[in-house]
Amino acid sequence: MSAGLTALLLALAALPAAAADPEADGGQTYGRIDAARSEVGFSVRLRWLQKIDGRFARFVGRISRLPGDRRRVEVEVDVASLDVEGRANLTAWALSEDFFDVANYPVIVFVSEPFDAALARDGGALRGELSLRGVTRRVGFELLPAACASPGHACAVHVRGVVRRSDFGMDANRFAVQDRVKLELQVRLAGAVQ
Repeated sequence: MSAGLTALLLALAALPAAAADPEADGGQTYGRIDAARSEVGFSVRLRWLQKIDGRFARFVGRISRLPGDRRRVEVEVDVASLDVEGRANLTAWALSEDFFDVANYPVIVFVSEPFDAALARDGGALRGELSLRGVTRRVGFELLPAACASPGHACAVHVRGVVRRSDFGMDANRFAVQDRVKLELQVRLAGAVQ
């Protein structure tokens, strides 16, 4: 049901060559997302105002350190790991060709544009490309100001945003499922502060 994705957090196809190899543009891996302590989820409303929540259990991601104290985030989400409110019927519907079409598009990918390292602490706009169902679109998310001095390590980085499922070819059931999908991510990094 949760058609839209979401979240972000993260799109389909494969990472662009530079994103797949952070060293290709002078970057190096700064941190990897700790999936056990992070969440990638979304919510969508039905036309009769019921809200449906979905979560992805499997995803990987990293933050690359770029020249000039810049960073880039890359997230890859395993669509088959979706759970919609613990309800098998809703999960199966969301994974069907009506929405995520997991048989043809098993991965969602988000690659951010380079951003200042202070963004994780101060909050602000995070822009990048989201690939979902074979469609790649430029999107924007909001990073909330951090609740600690070492975001991602001592506290989670909170990211939220809205995408339109129709932008990614999810046009099924337009009269039952709203087009706007809210994405929400809580991200913690693995390992010690670098």
